[in-house]
Amino acid sequence: QNNVAIDPTTNEPFYFVFVDNTSNSLGTYESPYPTLNLAEVNSKAGDIIYIFPGDGTTTGMDSGIVLKANQKLWGSGTPHALQTTQGAIAIPALTSTMPSITNLTGSAITLDGINDISGLKIANCYDHAIFGPAAKNISISDCTVDNSGDPTYPIDQINLIYSDTTGQAILDRLTVTNSSLNGIFIDSSATDMSVTINNSTFEHGEVYGINGNFANQASVTIKNNLLTNSANGIALNFNGPATALISGNEFNAINSISEKPIEIITAAGPITATIENNNIHDNTCGGILLSLNNTSDAQINIENNIITNNDHGAFDHLGSAIVIYPQSTTIDNCHLVLANNTITDNTGDALYSTDGSFNTLTFEATNNTITNNGGGGLLFNNACDVFNFTAKNNVISEGNDNAILTAGGVLIDTMNVICDNNQITNNAHYANGIAFSHNGTNLNMTITNNEISNNEGTAIFSYSGSEITNISANIDNNMIQNNQNSNVNATGGIGLEQFINFTGAITNNTMSGNDISTPDLYIGSTQTTPPVA
Repeated sequence: QNNVAIDPTTNEPFYFVFVDNTSNSLGTYESPYPTLNLAEVNSKAGDIIYIFPGDGTTTGMDSGIVLKANQKLWGSGTPHALQTTQGAIAIPALTSTMPSITNLTGSAITLDGINDISGLKIANCYDHAIFGPAAKNISISDCTVDNSGDPTYPIDQINLIYSDTTGQAILDRLTVTNSSLNGIFIDSSATDMSVTINNSTFEHGEVYGINGNFANQASVTIKNNLLTNSANGIALNFNGPATALISGNEFNAINSISEKPIEIITAAGPITATIENNNIHDNTCGGILLSLNNTSDAQINIENNIITNNDHGAFDHLGSAIVIYPQSTTIDNCHLVLANNTITDNTGDALYSTDGSFNTLTFEATNNTITNNGGGGLLFNNACDVFNFTAKNNVISEGNDNAILTAGGVLIDTMNVICDNNQITNNAHYANGIAFSHNGTNLNMTITNNEISNNEGTAIFSYSGSEITNISANIDNNMIQNNQNSNVNATGGIGLEQFINFTGAITNNTMSGNDISTPDLYIGSTQTTPPVA
């Protein structure tokens, strides 16, 4: 039986149109067209336009091309896989170099709704390198894109606009350099949008390497990319239900004084975001920003990242390694997991959350190494109805602010705390080990098996500017040594103050060498009747 490999979409044969600027003929393999324009005029929807490098210049390749529906634009220096009714057929690279194309008066490639671009060198265009004004399903791979856009009119090198019911963008193995605006900009009002950007390099960009606006439901994956020596890294703006995976990327020498290398901005929601296995180092303004505006539900996992040697830019706390920023809005439910990260040698805090409120905030920090930062460790300045805080098996040391803090003046109605088996040591600049300064109704704390030593402030400290009505404390089997109480609190050891009702057990703790002018343990309040101490 003779099985013919044909196009599974049309059930018709594949048609190739060949281009080589050293030829002068009819678009066949033996005698390709000499210009892109001839290929455009003489091709039809669904054709594969296959370009040879010719003499290596853009002669005949400098007026751009407007693709038709379902066309593929492939370069000969890259292997390709052709999906047929008999499975994938491998087409090997036929030349050792890629063809070069440009457009001196417009965009090099203007897309139809469904197109596949691969194996091209696109440079020095007047307008976009690749422009998709009505994109639907776009694949771009194995291309280099450089220096497109009139210098007097900054423009995105790859610009894709989606407005159909569904949209898909797959971008892989790209090198995008010298962007006058964004390297890749995706603007989607599609009802359901899927984006994958993998294995690419973005360098010397004037704005973002990757920038996306998503009006409706969207799923975005960004993996194994390098973003370096540019103004900004990535920004994802979600206005509907969203899923984001940012994994295995390297961000370094991102030099904006105000924007973080990774920025996720939400409005409405919900969102599930995983930021994992990234190396974020030597940038000007922190590492990660999560701006969760009016988000109904947020599940955020930040795991196995290295965030090191980043400055705080034009900010203080807002230039920290990780910033959670509701921007004066109220978030319904947020579950934030911080696990197995190394956060060291940054000039700001390891994590700072501020400016907005949560109905329920659940935070879990496990197995993180947080050392030698210019600010503090895990700092929270948000009002919450319920705040569930867990910290286990972390090292928080050699910082210059509190290791764990809820800020004074904010209202946290109920806070449930588990701190177990952490090493909190050598934090300077009046830093406390574990400090709760918020106002509220209930503070339930279980603090066990920690080493809290050689800090300039108090080891474990609760002091509300107003009051916490009910404190329940189980503080057991901690080593609390050589904490110096430079803040002149009631103690350098354990101090629990400003409550109406107190219950709990403080047992089996080893306390020595703390501020010798005060007791190791102080429990007292001016809010009770009568005051107790």
